[in-house]
Amino acid sequence: MNATILIADDDPIIVSLLKEYLTGGKYRVLESYDGATALTLAREQKPHLIIMDLNMPLLNGLQALEAMRAQPETKEIPIVFLSGNSSRQLSATLRNEQGVALLEKPIDLNQLEFLLSKLLGPSSPGAHGRV
Repeated sequence: MNATILIADDDPIIVSLLKEYLTGGKYRVLESYDGATALTLAREQKPHLIIMDLNMPLLNGLQALEAMRAQPETKEIPIVFLSGNSSRQLSATLRNEQGVALLEKPIDLNQLEFLLSKLLGPSSPGAHGRV
């Protein structure tokens, strides 16, 4: 069974590029363009992992994280946050969260592959291609 990944970013180009890259690696991909929809999809679809932007409308990434961690059905889902602004304070905040990683934009695909393998485990299908 292929792992399901939810991509949540308000930039349709980022969502499209990540979707193309991940589906090439045989992942099933769900899309969201705001934090509230990401939260709903996480509850309903229970993805294996979420790739989520920190700055989104309706709920930002940290608000969505807080809401997900408060619900039993979503509290264990690993999250890779995307950020164009990697402040040390933000990194420290996320470092204390179990199953959470921070990936800076522009996205380094090698780093993304490493995080997917680390958070999904060695049995994940792996995304071995280039955008």
